[in-house]
Amino acid sequence: DKLRLLSGRVSQLNQIRGIPSEDAIPLIDEVLRLCRVLGHHKKEVDGTLHLWGIHLVKVQLAEAARLGQRALTLADRSQDPVEICLASTMAANVAFYRGEYQAARDMFKRAVAHYRTDDCDIYRERFGLDAGMYANGYLCWVLALMDQPTLAMQAADRMDAAAEAYDTGYARTFSAVFRAAAAFFMDEIDLGEPLARQALDLASEHDKRHWHAMAQIFLARAADLRGEDGAVDAMRAGLSAYTATGVDLARAYAHAWIAEALIRSGELEDAARELDLADDFAHSSGEVYYASETLSLRGVLARRSGQETSVV
Repeated sequence: DKLRLLSGRVSQLNQIRGIPSEDAIPLIDEVLRLCRVLGHHKKEVDGTLHLWGIHLVKVQLAEAARLGQRALTLADRSQDPVEICLASTMAANVAFYRGEYQAARDMFKRAVAHYRTDDCDIYRERFGLDAGMYANGYLCWVLALMDQPTLAMQAADRMDAAAEAYDTGYARTFSAVFRAAAAFFMDEIDLGEPLARQALDLASEHDKRHWHAMAQIFLARAADLRGEDGAVDAMRAGLSAYTATGVDLARAYAHAWIAEALIRSGELEDAARELDLADDFAHSSGEVYYASETLSLRGVLARRSGQETSVV
């Protein structure tokens, strides 16, 4: 009974915060201790997931990878499709943020292959999240960044179906934010902007502050590409709001978009500093999923700087 109550409290904290909460670490440690004492396989998987999530959002990728591999070992031992879906999603997520797109894609596909929307109540009760929704959402991102738009939108459709089956504000907000992000990653601004507005409204309604900040960044990106004044300041404000929630993960695109806008307006030194921020974070954390985009912007910046030098 104590194990069940502790596990339930961890899931509740994640649902309330919208992100894995460091407040849950003492509870998780106790859950895992009891699992070892009692030999409780399922709760060990559940506890491993929650601890993994905390390390992931703080971009502690080595520890997140270790926990993902532990979850895979447990899932392969049980051959439970729910656990295989979950553990595959965990491992794929780390691969994605390390920039290993093909490995991430393949592992997310494995997760999706073991997912059934009929199991959404099991995911809700055990984990406080729907692994199939997550797997398809991140698969959508991977495919968008790999320039496979048709497959990306198919993954997004499956994500939406899972979110509809899960039927919570958390799920609906996740789905809207991830579909909007994929559209912006593919430079489909006309598609992404209304999705970002929907995501902003849902995140506000359900008090998901990190997703609210992401939607702000998306909308500011659209404003910048339309040439509107104040867009760079709005992107910076969104990024500040995002990091203020305690999430360090997945912010490279914002630095890249800010730098791109600054290059476009001729503020080349500021653009270089923004790219330095992205590169420094990538080097310190190992999160390099947007590295090719920032590298490309380095080339644009170098060409623009050379042009201005030659004019002088």
